[in-house]
Amino acid sequence: MMSQTRVGNWLKSHGQILLFFFFSFALLAYVQFAGPSITGYDGYYHIKVADLMRQHGLVLDFPWLSLTVLDRENYTDHHWLLHLIQLPFTALFDDLVDAAKWSAVFVAALAFTAFGWLLLRYRMPLPLVWVFILAAASSPFLYRFSMARGQSLALVFQIVAFYFLIKKKPYALGVLAVLFVLAYDGFAILAPLVLFALIAHYVVDRRIEYTLIVATGVGVAIGLLIHPYFPNNINFLWTHIVPKLFANGYGTGVGSEWYPYKTWQWFTESSVAIIAFMGALFFVKLEDLRKDKAQLFWLLAATMYFLLYLKSRRFVEYFPPAAVLALAFVMRERLQAVSLGWLKNHRWSTVGLAAVGVGVLVGYFTVMGDVRSDIRAQFPSNAFHGASEYLKTHSKKGELVFQSDWDDFPRLFFHNTHNLYLLGLDPDFMRLKYPDLFRQWKQITRGRYKKPSIFFKKLNIRYAITEARMKKFNRAMSRDKEFERVYKDKYAVVYKLKEALNDSSFRP
Repeated sequence: MMSQTRVGNWLKSHGQILLFFFFSFALLAYVQFAGPSITGYDGYYHIKVADLMRQHGLVLDFPWLSLTVLDRENYTDHHWLLHLIQLPFTALFDDLVDAAKWSAVFVAALAFTAFGWLLLRYRMPLPLVWVFILAAASSPFLYRFSMARGQSLALVFQIVAFYFLIKKKPYALGVLAVLFVLAYDGFAILAPLVLFALIAHYVVDRRIEYTLIVATGVGVAIGLLIHPYFPNNINFLWTHIVPKLFANGYGTGVGSEWYPYKTWQWFTESSVAIIAFMGALFFVKLEDLRKDKAQLFWLLAATMYFLLYLKSRRFVEYFPPAAVLALAFVMRERLQAVSLGWLKNHRWSTVGLAAVGVGVLVGYFTVMGDVRSDIRAQFPSNAFHGASEYLKTHSKKGELVFQSDWDDFPRLFFHNTHNLYLLGLDPDFMRLKYPDLFRQWKQITRGRYKKPSIFFKKLNIRYAITEARMKKFNRAMSRDKEFERVYKDKYAVVYKLKEALNDSSFRP
């Protein structure tokens, strides 16, 4: 009887959290498995690293990007804890594509669950409805949360950090900061969140909570120092994060995620999130901000992410949750007063709520249709399989291969760790180390280099791999009579330098 009572009490206190998890897990799986391939590009890299960690240990020797700042001596795994979470999935599934997709669903479901958990902690009316609104908020948000990347885990940390910041729990905040550093190099987002919490505490209590600053700073410092790749992780932060935070333009063709959306696309694809943010600004009362720390915090956070989202599409990862939370906290007291009797006496308000409900449902089905369509349209996961098998069979182990697009690296690496590659993950990683080689590579890939074989011989490269649809590069390679096409299928082409080379490794 006692054990049944305990189980009943546990289910009563945790049942809604389990409901959030299973609801979001099912919803995200429905999105994820609209298509058979891994969503996006970087997921191929992340799940492969997790698999290599399972096979070779938690700290990797990483030779695959030897001409970049992530060469063997300087490599750092800036998603180390994420890869640790993904690792069991690589053991559970024989197919790494399945491992990537299910791990993405799991981590994203954790983020949605953290969102729901926070609503419960603040006794928010209709918490599951707010989770549903988040699902309807933005199609690019759901698309990016379907990637096997770190943004879902980062949202978990941000939501929990808010709770520790507002509840003034410095020790827990310090531990969270350590874990955030180990999980994702985007931990720098803690800085403005701490600032918003300090503002909220000062506005309401007229006190500056210095312990929150100290706890976060100490946690970040410890996380950096105990990182398995210290001190490379610190050098990498400067290379990867700082330039992109303050750049108005990019000298190299970085991933599309760092560029803004076109205005119409920006609004239509995230209309529920944008309307939620505007609604929060419309309904907020100044006197409420002076007494409600959570409301003030999420309005500040949503405003920050709104501005960042205007600058870069990748901040769609965090703007919708912040916008929906801002609206939820602004409307909390009003919704607590709503009852059947209240609805009968406030007909126009009832009509307004009904209209909002219809709008959210329309947004949900639109978002579901759009994101599932995008995932169905993903480039097939096996696109480089045949070409990669050819290279593994015909090239030497550790031989450097030329690829015609920097963002092909994750998929090439996924299929083939037998070879090394010119660049990957970010074109700046090669430009920062070998700017002249990078400029030449760029000219070759655009078909503007008259004799690509000169570059190949200088670097002792025999093989090039490209997508079949890269017409300018394929024409340039065909014009250079020192190459022969040795492999071609629907998706990929492999070229080989006819002249034998004495040494297939590059020594700068």
